[in-house]
Amino acid sequence: MDKTNYSEDTIKKMGYIVICGVMREMLTHGKRIALARELKCIRKFVEPINIDLDVDLALLKILDEPHVKLASALANHIQFEVLEVYGMINSLEDDDVVEDKSATDMGWALYWRFMFYRHHPRVRDRYINFNKVLLGAQRVLYELLKLMITGETRMGDTTYRTNYSPGRLKALMIGNENRNTIMLAELIHMLKDYELESRNLTVSR
Repeated sequence: MDKTNYSEDTIKKMGYIVICGVMREMLTHGKRIALARELKCIRKFVEPINIDLDVDLALLKILDEPHVKLASALANHIQFEVLEVYGMINSLEDDDVVEDKSATDMGWALYWRFMFYRHHPRVRDRYINFNKVLLGAQRVLYELLKLMITGETRMGDTTYRTNYSPGRLKALMIGNENRNTIMLAELIHMLKDYELESRNLTVSR
């Protein structure tokens, strides 16, 4: 168990980074799926991991592929209903977080410790990878919740993967009325619902 004494301010900034990371992952995978079909004609000119927030949100919103619609809905919800609200509740903006390099680095360390990612994904695996990302997002947000509630994390333990499950999430949230943690728990539930929907779409193909 990591015994680092994380300050409340640091944990809040780490949370901002993690939420931002999850949102960006939805855009990245939405674009990867779209570039294999609806946007195939511009595939050579677009790198999915390069995010232009306003352009990418608008682009995915007008596409019809079912998985892209899921990614678009999640990205929009996370950006406008979670990240912006989280920033307002905690008086945080992008510049505030980025200027705190230590908190930013720790936020990304937590994020990449538990998030599934493939640098060079195969086109035929794009739907499977999206499902894995949806599950990974639940795991990383659960580990963030544990840090927020207990003040401790196991992201430095290389033998630990995650003990996330819906039951453990429910137990973790018993009696918790903090706005940050409630909002994140609700996002985990939403990601779980979308993961199930995405898997059903994948099977039906």
